[in-house]
Amino acid sequence: MRAAAIDAFSFAGFQANRPNLPLPGQRVDIELDNIAQAMGSLVSGLAANGPLKPTPPGTLLANLTSSTAIPTAVTVGALKGSLGLGTAASLNVGEPGGVAAYNDPRFGSNADVSGFLTKAGNLAGLTDLPTARQNLGLGTAATRPVGISGGVAAYDDPRFGQGGGGVQIPTMYVSVAAYAKDSDGELKWDNAYKAASAALPITGGVLEWPAGKLTLKNKIYEEFPKVSQQARTITNRGQGTDATTLYWPNADGGIQYDFSYFAHSAHISDMTLSTGYDSPTGSGSAYRLNVTSQFYSAGFRHPPYNTIFRVVTRGDDAPFNQKYWNKGIDIRGATIVDIGFVVCAGGSTAGENTGPLGDGISIEGATFGGDFSYTVLVNIANFQFVSLDRGLYYGDFIQGVSAVNGNAVYCRAGMATVDNAARKGVLAQLYVENFQYGIGTGTGIEILTELFTFAAVNCTFFTKRNLAGIKIDHPVPFQISNCWFQGEAYREPPGTAVPPGSNGLIIGPALIPGGIVTGCVFNALAAGLLLQEGSSGITVDACRFRTNAVNVVDLGSRNNFGIANSAEDGTLPPATLPELSGAAGTGSRAFRLRSISDGGASLYTNFVQDKAGNLPVNQATGGGAPRAGLFKFDDQVQLAVGSNFASARHNGASLPANTATNVTWATIEDTGGYRNAGAQGRFIAPAAGLYTFTASVRFDTTSAGTLRQILVLKNGASADLPSDTRAPAGGGASTQCNLSCTVRLNAGDYLTVQAYSDVACSTVGGTGYASMMRVS
Repeated sequence: MRAAAIDAFSFAGFQANRPNLPLPGQRVDIELDNIAQAMGSLVSGLAANGPLKPTPPGTLLANLTSSTAIPTAVTVGALKGSLGLGTAASLNVGEPGGVAAYNDPRFGSNADVSGFLTKAGNLAGLTDLPTARQNLGLGTAATRPVGISGGVAAYDDPRFGQGGGGVQIPTMYVSVAAYAKDSDGELKWDNAYKAASAALPITGGVLEWPAGKLTLKNKIYEEFPKVSQQARTITNRGQGTDATTLYWPNADGGIQYDFSYFAHSAHISDMTLSTGYDSPTGSGSAYRLNVTSQFYSAGFRHPPYNTIFRVVTRGDDAPFNQKYWNKGIDIRGATIVDIGFVVCAGGSTAGENTGPLGDGISIEGATFGGDFSYTVLVNIANFQFVSLDRGLYYGDFIQGVSAVNGNAVYCRAGMATVDNAARKGVLAQLYVENFQYGIGTGTGIEILTELFTFAAVNCTFFTKRNLAGIKIDHPVPFQISNCWFQGEAYREPPGTAVPPGSNGLIIGPALIPGGIVTGCVFNALAAGLLLQEGSSGITVDACRFRTNAVNVVDLGSRNNFGIANSAEDGTLPPATLPELSGAAGTGSRAFRLRSISDGGASLYTNFVQDKAGNLPVNQATGGGAPRAGLFKFDDQVQLAVGSNFASARHNGASLPANTATNVTWATIEDTGGYRNAGAQGRFIAPAAGLYTFTASVRFDTTSAGTLRQILVLKNGASADLPSDTRAPAGGGASTQCNLSCTVRLNAGDYLTVQAYSDVACSTVGGTGYASMMRVS
């Protein structure tokens, strides 16, 4: 059979009068190809009816025009189609409804067709270009350049996807499996990733990984473009953590992306990252986001967003061997990272009870030369840490990390900060909630350097050979509330004493001023709460202590234990009320006690110290205005104001007429340092306060004169204290004068008593007394 005809003519180079803009000459080529295929089909069809026989010239033409030569099975229309004839083939020339002749007079008097389009002319004969473009269906973009002002934008213009009104390019999805099979037929996943990533636009897209255990020889590494204002994001997505496993049998494994611009980001989900490298030194990082230049991305209008969801990092043969990642998830300088539903498993040198290896999630800022980039805003939720040295490592240059709903088992430390000696920069907030730590070999949470704030809420710590549930070793304002510190469940063997060092909460020994521990339970521990030397002003309240070897060890200063604490054995430090100091000169904040009246209403007894040092006490009902309060005591209660009291007996003195004369006293008792000044007769105040003073003096029996008087002087001046008593002469009988007063004195102020008579006389020694007492 004859081979089909091959078209060797091409209109692909057909040009217009603008050579830089080719016209679609390929459509002409396609028409020629269709004609060639039709002719080939005709020849093949004739050959199918038998071999072709030579015929005299004109025989085939005669057969085609004979009414009997065409087989009944072949129609004229079919032959026209096979010959590729157009509709003009059956039309007449020069007649209405037909076609025009070449030299139709309507073309011009000279029938000149030299101006008509020819291939060689490259459409140079066009005189009305806009109409020609319109007839070709071209839009306004046809004459504009690409990528410059006044033109049109390229498909991968870097401005796309930057926000601020830019057009969002649809996310592109690429199958990694489509590029996996090499020329030799083998699946090579290293090359597959490179080819699939290269197929994405510069703005990135989604790489779809198939199910299966996919072996890679080298680390997946990509440095995002260092072009100013060029955004890029890549998503690696598998078919599930049990379905898709990326496996590296050697030390150089994992996935690493380097970011150099604040709009660089990456996402990963639904896969397991596994290492088969068997060595106590580990295998690097399973998944690492690394910033390589300084920028503070959270402050930009379009901050990046990174996610790590449903990912497992582990050794090839599960925990408790030397196949492990040094860091499962490694965040260095990346900003706004959400991590959820992850499992990070480490290794160990020789099984469950030996030292665990590796960090599950490591978060720290990026450093390069003398610069750094903060890691800001990392949220971790629904996580599992197994057989790790540190489940969560909290390093330098971090601001704002929260970890919620997680477990850590067989770990030395569930969470730990950088050690203070290795610290290089600022560590800000750490918030932990609904975290459970158990079967560990160290500490649930270790705060080993300064933080801005730390909080642990609704957490549970099961101790086995632990140092502590929580250890805070450096200054940090902290709140630990509603946590359970449990040791009883893991005693080995059952019934034996708690292992030494198994403590609930350790504060210190570094200076740690302030902190709150409320609503916690400490059970079956060597020491429930250990406040070491540096602890100061720690408030512990509403906590429950049960069956501990020691409930509380307080080696610090000014730590406060609220009245709501309780212990089964009653061995707790005395309850103290916290200091409620106000600003200088304003007194203190109000402190009140609440009780329920017989009628069910709330009664409040309010205490507040004023700026003068007084302690007013009042009472209010519900939210009503305070009213004056009264202290009510039963018969067994006495009110004691201290032992600051002094008393003395009068010595007797001779009085000149009309002359006020100091009288002296012999001390009977002085328990407050009043320092009765002997012959000067002074009662000296040992400290500032409010004092009461009484004095009594008897005059002799002379009947002469008309006035007997005693008065009290403050610091020698009667004007400061006009307190005196007068009596007429006794008419031959002795006269007794008595007085009392209340006076505010500063330390060192003194009181003296003077006696006066309008005639010369004397006072009677041993019959007059004086006393002084501080009342506030």
